Order: sequence, then C-alpha cells, then structure tokens
Amino acid sequence: MLKFKKLTQKNIKKIQKYTVNSKYPLCDYSGGVIFTWYSTYNPTFAIFDDTLILKIGKKNNERFMLPLGKNING
Repeated sequence: MLKFKKLTQKNIKKIQKYTVNSKYPLCDYSGGVIFTWYSTYNPTFAIFDDTLILKIGKKNNERFMLPLGKNING
C-alpha cells in the first residue's frame, strides 16, 4: 500500500524532480499552482518505483493526477 505524505513547502523539492521534466503540457504540476489551491485540494504524494503519484481532494472526494516518472505505463 502506498503511503501518501502531505505536500509542504519543505518537501516540495522531492516532487520537483518529476514535475520539472513532465511531458504533460499542464501547469497543474507546478509548485505555485499546487500551493495556490492547497486549502481546496489538500495535495498529498507518494513515490513508488521512481514514479510520482499525486492525490488531490478531501475525504470522500479524492482524485489522482496523471502519474509522472519512470513507471507510467502500468
């Protein structure tokens, strides 16, 4: 089971390795956008097999963003 951690200003550098080189043309993965919507989307993250998994939303209304990293094909 994945352990998701709250995304904070202190640990955002852990995910930048994946977001900076993203091939998805979306601003949703930028640190600024993530923190702008922090109180609404409550972002959490997990890294598994060199792949970033972002979860947004609050209890009973959570969603996953497209994974970023090495293992994105399953």
